[in-house]
Amino acid sequence: MVAMAGGMPNANQLLNALNNLTNALGVGGNNMQNVNNALNNLNAVVTANNNAMLNRGVQAAPVPTFYGGNQDPITWLNEFNNACAANGWNAARKLQVMPAYLKGTAAVWWQTVVNNPINAWGGAANNNTFEHVFKQQFRTPALVEMWSTELDQRQQQPNEMVDQYALAIRELYQRINTPVFAYPDNVQARKFVSGLLPELYMAVKPFGNQTLTDAINRTKACELR
Repeated sequence: MVAMAGGMPNANQLLNALNNLTNALGVGGNNMQNVNNALNNLNAVVTANNNAMLNRGVQAAPVPTFYGGNQDPITWLNEFNNACAANGWNAARKLQVMPAYLKGTAAVWWQTVVNNPINAWGGAANNNTFEHVFKQQFRTPALVEMWSTELDQRQQQPNEMVDQYALAIRELYQRINTPVFAYPDNVQARKFVSGLLPELYMAVKPFGNQTLTDAINRTKACELR
């Protein structure tokens, strides 16, 4: 049996397997043991090749591409992480495949930081963590200002469910907050409550100081009455 480096046979391994079979047949095929060994070896190489190609090609979810510019980096990062989870890719695999999904200015940027080295996906806020350096580069002041304005103006719309409104508020805070500065939970809760429809606002406002999760849960309970 030929050893497959990394589970993927190369062209030389396939050629050697074919040569072994040809040589075994070339001596008249009298030694059937040699012929069988050569056939088994060739079959193993072809099977490993087919399996490797199949595994590479099958994805449960399409993976988004990031170009930079005005593209929302937080949305891309969330969608990339979700696609990787659906495809069963761990943090190490994310780091391995991620460069293929950076194009344009994002690909150029990656070449400038790849030798930091980038050896972790998320977690610590340092120059060795992809999510940290990615957000530092592409979460621009202009985008933060745009998100902050959107947050200031965001209110629950008529016929908008509390879950939808709450998700929009959470997403905006996710974009704006950083490890260095994040709005306190009670401030986020007050913003959420202040944008509620009048009847819900009157029902939830008396609870005063509360967490965002508490405010959302209380509002949902009022919505169901």
